[in-house]
Amino acid sequence: MADSYTTAAALREEILSSASGARGFIAGLFDEGTFLETGTYIRNAGDDRNFEGVITGCGAVNGRLVFAYIQDYSNGRGAFTQAGAEKITALYRKAIKAGAPVVGVFDSAGAKLGEGISALSGIGAVIAQAAAAKNAVPQVAVIAGACGGGMAAVASLADFVIADSSRGELYVLPESGKSDRQGVKRASLYAEGTEGLAAKTRELLAYLPENSSEGTVYTVAPEDINVPAEGVEDLVSGDVKELIPVIADSRDFYEISADFAKEMVCGFAAVNGKVVGVVANQPVVNGGALTAKAAKKAAGFVDFLGRFGIPVLTLVNSVGFGGENCGCYAGNLADLASAYTSCRSAKVTVVTGAAYGSAFTLMGSKNLGADMVFALDSAVISVMAPETAVEFVWDDRLKSSADPAQARQELRSEWEATAASPLSAARQGDADDVIAFSELKQRIAAALEVF
Repeated sequence: MADSYTTAAALREEILSSASGARGFIAGLFDEGTFLETGTYIRNAGDDRNFEGVITGCGAVNGRLVFAYIQDYSNGRGAFTQAGAEKITALYRKAIKAGAPVVGVFDSAGAKLGEGISALSGIGAVIAQAAAAKNAVPQVAVIAGACGGGMAAVASLADFVIADSSRGELYVLPESGKSDRQGVKRASLYAEGTEGLAAKTRELLAYLPENSSEGTVYTVAPEDINVPAEGVEDLVSGDVKELIPVIADSRDFYEISADFAKEMVCGFAAVNGKVVGVVANQPVVNGGALTAKAAKKAAGFVDFLGRFGIPVLTLVNSVGFGGENCGCYAGNLADLASAYTSCRSAKVTVVTGAAYGSAFTLMGSKNLGADMVFALDSAVISVMAPETAVEFVWDDRLKSSADPAQARQELRSEWEATAASPLSAARQGDADDVIAFSELKQRIAAALEVF
């Protein structure tokens, strides 16, 4: 009879000796020796032998408190149960109370069928807690394996999604008998394997505040920002990913969602020791057009920055709207405008190149709440593309010219120097100052200190 009992010491040894991917993720994510497991011995009623397929707990990541729940596929294929749901919801309550980020790692075959409605109720409880945490603490979803059904909704409530580039699956209803990787094509970041996912999560968390009350993260400013940038003025018309490092401390830029809507670039950088979110048109992709996808990408990122008090640095260089006409386009543009106007963070905007049509308005303009708007002295701010404006406004001058082609070129230059000059925008109060490229970082840093 005594053989049917297992001592607490034996159970603890069984837990600690586990070599599962879930335990490996914990070891890779948390600072050594800091992980404090919660609900370790919780099991379903009537099941005295098997641990739950989810591990919960907290610890230090780069010296800061982080909570995490990790589905353990090696334990019953990570099956979701009512008891597991109780562990996760309890963890969320602790995280909200402590004001610390939550990391969820998803790798499960789904709900435990034998539990029926209880498992579904548990998923609902987790969704409710994830929704409650959305405006309180940052959430990161890590798609280490399969994440389907109701748990896909939980993962999608996260502020950022990190997916295993080989195994990650995010779906509601997968194709019968097939893996489904369509959902992870919109992930914020990608990594390979347990170690890679843990390392990528640590990287991201370094840029995120602990909660919505704390505000942005501060680092040590590594350099004198008063040293002017020289010899790189040509960057303003080229790849914005080469321009952003000129502004960032140590030239470090941490891009988010790089594979989605490449005409819009979003990510984190530190400017004079203060972490900011960068939202920038990418002129080398479709002229930096503000497409439906670009607007969606920017809106989601600005919304996050606003909820967590992270300053927004917007770099405008766009030929205007894209050539699409999908049903979601107007809605996505409205979401972008709403994200900027409701954003409670400091908002600094710089027009670095072209700003044609409503792209100028929607990309963090004064009317959408920007605290400071700069324009480079080489910027072109126009109600429409200059060549189009010339055709509309100065059609009579074109027709009366002996050499229309030459006249068109000259009139475009005149339009850019007058009606589309950054001085014109400044005179109307739509730009606070017109600056040289050499002072770009200094002026941005000064504005961020003020606001």
